[in-house]
Amino acid sequence: MKSIWKTKKKFEIQTAGQNLFLIVFELEEYLELIMEGRPWLFRKSLILFDRLIQTVERS
Repeated sequence: MKSIWKTKKKFEIQTAGQNLFLIVFELEEYLELIMEGRPWLFRKSLILFDRLIQTVERS
């Protein structure tokens, strides 16, 4: 994803569950650009994004 999005600032991808990931951006403007460009395809798989509104417990 890092090579596709080509952001100048770093972002971190964390595993949050099976086929569920948390992406943390250094700048909110990059988040907005990524969200505007959705949905995304990566390696022939559809990737859906949603902004977290409240804290979610990870198991």
